[in-house]
Amino acid sequence: MPDIMDHEKELDKKIKKWSEKWEKDHALICPHCNKTIYPPDIEFMERLITYHGEDGPIYKECPYCEKEFWVNEKVNRTWDEFKTAKEAYK
Repeated sequence: MPDIMDHEKELDKKIKKWSEKWEKDHALICPHCNKTIYPPDIEFMERLITYHGEDGPIYKECPYCEKEFWVNEKVNRTWDEFKTAKEAYK
C-alpha cells in the first residue's frame, strides 16, 4: 500500500511542474528589449486576462525598458476525455 507522504510528494512535484509550464506558456516578451515578463507580476498583467479574449489590443509599458507595446490576447481551450479517473490523473 502506497504511503500517503509519497503520494503528497508526487502530487507536489506535479503541481510544481504544471505551475512552471503555465508560467512559461503565459509570459510576455517585450518586442523592444526581448525581456520576459512573467504572469506573477500582477500589476503588469492586470487587464490582459479576459474571459473571451475580446478586449484587446491592450497598451502596456515594459517594466524593463519602459517602451510601449500592444498585446492581443488569444484564448484557446482544449479538452481531453478519459474513461476513468485513474487515466485522467496520470
